[in-house]
Amino acid sequence: MKSLGFEPSRRGVCAAITLAVLMANLPMAWAQSSAAASSRAAARKLGEDGIDAYLAGQMPLAVEKLEKAFTLFPTSSLGLWSARALVRSGRWVEAAERYREGLRASEGVGDPATQKEARRETEVELDALQRRIPSLTLELNGAKSSEVTVTIDAVVIPSAMLGEPWPSDPGTHQVVVTRRKERRELKVVLAEGERKRASIGFDRVEEPSSQKTVDAKPPLATKVETTPVKAAVAEAPAPKVEPPPPPKGLVWHSDRQRGLQWSGPTDGSSQLVIANSNACPSADGKWFTYISTSQDANQGTPISELIVVDIATKKKLYHARIIGFLAAPRPSPRERHLVLAQFKADDDAKEPWQYLLYDARKNKVLWKQPAVDILDWMPDGSIVSVSTTGRINYGAAGAPQLSLPAGHFVRSFSMNRQRTKVALQLARVDKPDEHDVWVANADGTGLSRLTQTTFGGAPVWSPDGAYVAFGLEVDANASQRAKQSDACQIYYKSVTTPDAQVQIRLAQSTAARCSVLAWTN
Repeated sequence: MKSLGFEPSRRGVCAAITLAVLMANLPMAWAQSSAAASSRAAARKLGEDGIDAYLAGQMPLAVEKLEKAFTLFPTSSLGLWSARALVRSGRWVEAAERYREGLRASEGVGDPATQKEARRETEVELDALQRRIPSLTLELNGAKSSEVTVTIDAVVIPSAMLGEPWPSDPGTHQVVVTRRKERRELKVVLAEGERKRASIGFDRVEEPSSQKTVDAKPPLATKVETTPVKAAVAEAPAPKVEPPPPPKGLVWHSDRQRGLQWSGPTDGSSQLVIANSNACPSADGKWFTYISTSQDANQGTPISELIVVDIATKKKLYHARIIGFLAAPRPSPRERHLVLAQFKADDDAKEPWQYLLYDARKNKVLWKQPAVDILDWMPDGSIVSVSTTGRINYGAAGAPQLSLPAGHFVRSFSMNRQRTKVALQLARVDKPDEHDVWVANADGTGLSRLTQTTFGGAPVWSPDGAYVAFGLEVDANASQRAKQSDACQIYYKSVTTPDAQVQIRLAQSTAARCSVLAWTN
């Protein structure tokens, strides 16, 4: 039958069906898009709350919030912060896996620049953490692996892993081996980076039931090789100490006359960055923060302006106004908008200073606390506190006590990027104006004096951890306390060579006081 032109073509029918399906799916697509946006918003809020808790030292809360955020919206940046919280909580094995999950996160999720930087930092931190994670190798005696069940801290260990290193967190671990009704237990303590072997077992290999005989021998005692790899290496002849390579990078320092500047440790170069002495660069030298204080014309109250500047572009990244006095800004080594500073409400000399953590992006004070202990940034972006008596509080990672020399107290503190050493400015209780630079291991052991000047300033580590820079408030040819006309000099000194007297002058100022603030690549 001939068509009259009213029948739809096959193509038209297909198009109509496709349109109908699309229209039917629109509500579903809209709902999915709305749900995704809600998940992102929830993850963002959880992530911000988790980072705030991390910076405040509230690690259980930080772990909880960041875990939820990463589950909702698995990005490299959230994985990075979640792993950092796990590290600070002593859960290193979980942290390493979270770092890896962050690296596996889709590159198309989140801000591309932020996620790229997060992946770069993740790779660096994961590499460092893997070297710190201890391991336990269990050797089974008097039994076949198929006959026993082995647990470490109630976690069943696959039989294939017996005789192989089992990554574990530092601390005390409970090992249990069971065979039918027989049970053996062993406590093992693992230190950071330790590679320990332990043997545990029974008196004999269990025979088939038809061949069993009475064996009156007592069970084998468990054995632990408590000597870590590091100690075994130390027994070898001590290698010759070679001088470290020449220092590189830029040493940033400030004085009251010129302001913030940097100097090259080997070529004598120097450059003024800003004519403001209340300034400090970031740990990588990519941005700096400075503070300018004035009086409110109407109320007469002090107003502090906190400005964060990108060094390459000279662009102001953040500009915040705070009522009160701010001083000694310390930018976060990780986040451009976070600044640790000292604060007081007015110019009353009797009012004590407080520490303040400020978020310049939100224009928000995250917390304040009395300036009783010394606070500073750790290389991972967390905050460490050090008491004047030498107690170093790493939060969940522990709080070792330095054995200070009698009659001394801590005035300033700095940790190297490798997180293996600390440098301190120690002053005398009876003569607080006399102070020198000392170094110690990060666990509080091995404290030794680095300078013999009695006027050594606050120390800062070189990027490779081989040198320490510090200010010296004495004239080059005098031993007395510096006067206004004397030069404040910047020195650096090797911490790896045995000669305790060699120190090299880097720069000098006609101001009576100067401070070394950072040493960047």
